[in-house]
Amino acid sequence: MPESAPAKSGWLAVWGLGFLALALAIFNPFVVVAIPFAFLALGGPDRNLLTALGGTAALVFALGGAADSGLWLVERGWAILLGGGFLAATLARPALAFTDRALMALAGAFSAAALVLGVDPQAWEMLDWLVKARILEGAGSALETLRLVRGDLGLPDGLEATLYETADLQGRLFPALVGLGSLAGLGLSWVGYTRLAHRADAGLGPFAGFRFSDGMVWVLIAGVALMVVGLGEGWHRAGLNALVFMGGLYVLRGAAVVVALNGGVSLFGFVLLGLGLLFVAPLILVGALMIGLGDTWIDLRSRIPSASGGPESQGD
Repeated sequence: MPESAPAKSGWLAVWGLGFLALALAIFNPFVVVAIPFAFLALGGPDRNLLTALGGTAALVFALGGAADSGLWLVERGWAILLGGGFLAATLARPALAFTDRALMALAGAFSAAALVLGVDPQAWEMLDWLVKARILEGAGSALETLRLVRGDLGLPDGLEATLYETADLQGRLFPALVGLGSLAGLGLSWVGYTRLAHRADAGLGPFAGFRFSDGMVWVLIAGVALMVVGLGEGWHRAGLNALVFMGGLYVLRGAAVVVALNGGVSLFGFVLLGLGLLFVAPLILVGALMIGLGDTWIDLRSRIPSASGGPESQGD
């Protein structure tokens, strides 16, 4: 029997979220998915025996074993804050769209983490150092792998410097990357939970309906202001991270508008988009960003009778 369109769309969403969670990973993406999923599976409104078994297995996976790095506890602490916040938002506001609940959980997790780190100023310096060390270690491993693959050919000129410059930028932007990756992880957790609870794809609505509160544009504006005013390196970095985080959300929103205008996206279109990002990524990303920002003031999807872009289409 051929797979239905909604089922195909659901699997495309899972692949897309999985790609984002891996591509943006600073913390272990499997832990960021497993612990929020366990919170939902064990405490969610539609829990059952199947979700309880799945949640228990996820906790064993995430919390079992010995710490293998200085970030082991940090990753799991972050995932607990994130999962607990998302479960609380789901229980308190079950009718709220998924994106809104996920952003509420993320804001709560960042606030709690800021309070913890604020108690001891050296804690932030240590966390920053640990994250940058992991990123540089990953860059070094990638270079060694490339050297083995290319053998006597050696590495292309400038590749090593470019890779380490990229790693340094990732280190500066890790709060924004953690935020975006955590949203993707929550999406996977929610899809997994609803599939177990309802035996169907009842998690995320169509991507064409992706949106978030228009008021969040002020986070973007605040980020630009912090970068321009010149209050010091710390505030400049905070502004840059706010700008990158909101920029990522607006790129997704712009892509959702394009999908709605086109009446959906096929697997072929998904592949074409991936190829386009390989070759003309800056052009595509800037275009999507501008469309997403424009959608804040001009709701294009509301003008399309057949578009599945209602405000609750990213809910449950």
